[in-house]
Amino acid sequence: MSRSHYGEEIAFYFAFMDLSNRALLPIALLGPLVFAVRFLARQYGSPVYAALLPFYAAAIVLWGSYFLMLWQRRRAELQVAWGVKHFEPRSFERPQFQCWHNKSTGEQRYYPEWRRLAKRALSLLVTLLQTAFLVFLTLLIYLHYVNAFEYYSGLKKTLIASALNGLMYGSIIMGLELLLFGAISRNLTEFENYRTQSEFESAYIFKMFFFVWVEM
Repeated sequence: MSRSHYGEEIAFYFAFMDLSNRALLPIALLGPLVFAVRFLARQYGSPVYAALLPFYAAAIVLWGSYFLMLWQRRRAELQVAWGVKHFEPRSFERPQFQCWHNKSTGEQRYYPEWRRLAKRALSLLVTLLQTAFLVFLTLLIYLHYVNAFEYYSGLKKTLIASALNGLMYGSIIMGLELLLFGAISRNLTEFENYRTQSEFESAYIFKMFFFVWVEM
């Protein structure tokens, strides 16, 4: 249905989301089990959770590799079914592209590579500073979370820990990432002056993916 209305590019996105949601089911079932083991281990002082954690991490890594294999196979099936196996997407020039004109060579629309490299270096510096700030906030909230377990007990400890985990981490970290960091990353990508829309989207998605990876 999505292919008929929006074309193959959007249909591939929905196919990817459908496969990822179904593939996440085993991990979704495993997560509450690990959480329950963690809760019981803390209640009874058992080292079971510490021994289980490496296996849980290995399961996540293996699941990620397996999911990539599933998507490659599913994408190949859809390419054959939709007749787009050898299709090359067209790249459209962005209206915001600031082109130069080279009078010596006659090239009418180009942008010096050295200028783009300089802009990328500046964008990288800003991105690293943003990432360092994100890590600092995460560590700060984590330290307060640890202190809550050391100095409080009972219901008060649970409320403070929940507030730090849910309210502060969810609102501050996620809010900054989606609003502030997203806006800065988009402006940085505009500043780098990419010629085609596909190049612009790839650079912007990479920046946002990097933030999400650091947060996780």
